[in-house]
Amino acid sequence: MTFKDYIIEAMQKDLTVCQHLYEKIPAGSMDKRPREGMRSTRELLSYLAYIGSGTVETYIHGGWANEANIARMKAVRETANLIQPEDFVAVLETEKKKITDALAPLTDEDLLTVETTQPWGTKVKLVEALLNNSMKYLAAYRLQLFTYAKMYGAEISTANAWRGVDPKPKVVAQTA
Repeated sequence: MTFKDYIIEAMQKDLTVCQHLYEKIPAGSMDKRPREGMRSTRELLSYLAYIGSGTVETYIHGGWANEANIARMKAVRETANLIQPEDFVAVLETEKKKITDALAPLTDEDLLTVETTQPWGTKVKLVEALLNNSMKYLAAYRLQLFTYAKMYGAEISTANAWRGVDPKPKVVAQTA
């Protein structure tokens, strides 16, 4: 497996888990916030709907030193804010394809040698930006989605958070 394949697979897995977790969010939770100043569930879904492909595409095209990239990310964010929660699962399918398509023309050599710019101005290799930002963003916000769902009453566990599957039912020993 190449670095590129690993990155694509890992990002797609995080998005698949997010799709699974979306199905667990209790009704009436979309506009809830854990506390003032934090994203609502709806806002978190909007963020997840673009942050993977948005950062991948931005890093591939030079990063945040490029004004066109910054403008494109703002436009993508505004579009994502219009997404309805019931469309989230389908939107993440599109997100998976965008990530795959963006990375498809690159080689591992490209990932290891092409330079890009972080939002705070630091220049790094593309592989570092993708691993330490794009992939970590998805993992972090996946777990935030898990936390929100659990906090608002979903009966979910570690298996839901990490693998995107429902846990196996516990077997209760029968006594004779």
